[in-house]
Amino acid sequence: MNDDFYLDKENENNVGEDNSPEYSFNSVQFGDVEIDLTEEKQTEENQNTRFENVENQPTFSTEQNSFNSAQNGGFNQPFQPNYYSYQQTYQPYYENSDDLKLYYEKKAVKKTANHIGLGLLLFYVILYAFSSVLGFLCLNKEVYNFVNSDAGNLELNIVLSVLGFGIAGLFILKLQGTRLDNLVSFAPPKKKTLLPAIMVGVGFCYVANIVVALFQARFQNILPFTEPEFGKPNGALGFIISTLSVAVAPALIEEFLFRGVIMGSLLKFSKPFAIFVSSLLFAFIHGNLVQIPFAFLVGLVIGTMVIETNSFWTGVIIHFLNNFVSLCLDYLNPVLGEDMLGVLYLFLLASFIVIGFFGYYILSIRNKKLFSFEKTTHISGSLKKFGWFSSSVATIIFYVITCIEIGLIQFSA
Repeated sequence: MNDDFYLDKENENNVGEDNSPEYSFNSVQFGDVEIDLTEEKQTEENQNTRFENVENQPTFSTEQNSFNSAQNGGFNQPFQPNYYSYQQTYQPYYENSDDLKLYYEKKAVKKTANHIGLGLLLFYVILYAFSSVLGFLCLNKEVYNFVNSDAGNLELNIVLSVLGFGIAGLFILKLQGTRLDNLVSFAPPKKKTLLPAIMVGVGFCYVANIVVALFQARFQNILPFTEPEFGKPNGALGFIISTLSVAVAPALIEEFLFRGVIMGSLLKFSKPFAIFVSSLLFAFIHGNLVQIPFAFLVGLVIGTMVIETNSFWTGVIIHFLNNFVSLCLDYLNPVLGEDMLGVLYLFLLASFIVIGFFGYYILSIRNKKLFSFEKTTHISGSLKKFGWFSSSVATIIFYVITCIEIGLIQFSA
């Protein structure tokens, strides 16, 4: 044996069952240097134990709490989760299984937030591209006259809404690899809940009007409250065009994006979180300080009624009625005069608020658990989820662009 390299052996005379000597190597010596193998052996044992701990950790799954899930049959049935799982080989090491769940909850929220944020950014791209092309076409006098007419402006608004919100919604669905009917139910709402839900929705819209009016009166000297104005084309045809642009198109296409795609995509994290975030984004997309607070409050009640009735169409009807009543009042202004119109508005205000409370009373009798949403297995709260959602890159960029848009509209007036 070479004198420069030898192994210390213990129990050299011990012989195993295979008649071979059983060695226990404790050290290796290179010349005058002796290396203790005990510590390295212990490290290897710890490493093996670490791998065993990782393998024994439970695979975390996130709930897909969809409207018309085949498992739960909609929100009226007991909660049954439908899971999508992550591969165990990609799980990081956590001594506490709750930390592992929290890691994947954050990962799932941020991924969904980026999908939604990219879709909303695509809406802005379409908006700016549409405006640029339109500005170029306006070099033609006939196109310019059409664009600046009341009817032409409203017709272009319909096209822009359908293109912008529609493509943005389809893009989000494509990124998530799902279909809209997996997120929202298109079944007609039950007759027993539809009418009281609409009463609550429309009544709350008028309560929101009062809240926004008080807000504007309080901050009128600080913030310039201005919003884009659309002309009203005259005649029956003009009223039809206005109805399509102001009531029909927004009710369908905005509900498709915000209560269908966005809220439906967020329901897997919890219903209150989905309602709040979709309402906030719905408010921001309006881009002016007059409509933002009102749209946020209306979004809250529409999202809640959509979930309570388990139908996308409930939101469409409430959205349409709110916009249509406002449009009718605008058309009645030159006919009745401001004084009579003010009296009519106060009458409608009081009537719809009473109707809203009556609708709530009916719903509360028929559903003892009204507005009490089931708890999910997520360990993070809605506030923490909202922090994750708002800190995603695409969402931050959307917020910045929207704030710039609001500033340009408000302070350029």
